[in-house]
Amino acid sequence: MPLTRKAAAFGAALIVAFGVTPATAQEAVTADDYEAAMQELRYLATDTSLHIDASYWGDVGEDSDKIRAELAKVEAFWTAQEQPQAVEFATQAIAAARSIGRASGSQDRNAATAALTELRGVCQSCHAEFREETDDGFRIKPSALQ
Repeated sequence: MPLTRKAAAFGAALIVAFGVTPATAQEAVTADDYEAAMQELRYLATDTSLHIDASYWGDVGEDSDKIRAELAKVEAFWTAQEQPQAVEFATQAIAAARSIGRASGSQDRNAATAALTELRGVCQSCHAEFREETDDGFRIKPSALQ
């Protein structure tokens, strides 16, 4: 099979497997998308904690997948804003979410709890640098935006 046909077949397989199209992969993450991801991450962290406590390991694994998906949006947003420190925080948070997923697979409560604590710590560090509290919650610090 020629290389171009292999590439086309691979691209089609990705679309079927993950629902990702070239247009989807390149769409910019807006500030509204970012805020929605932040809200969802807050809910997911709470759910993950409850699922760890209840030993609902399948749910913990699903939570970690959802967390990584939301953090990918966060990473894309900060990449577009050319904020390398925020991108690094997102990368660290994604690594912590992966650790949560691995801990769910081995049903290791201590490792899952430690990874969730790590995730929350990274989030707090990023918030301290790039977000500020308002009467309605948090927002991106205006100085962090291009």
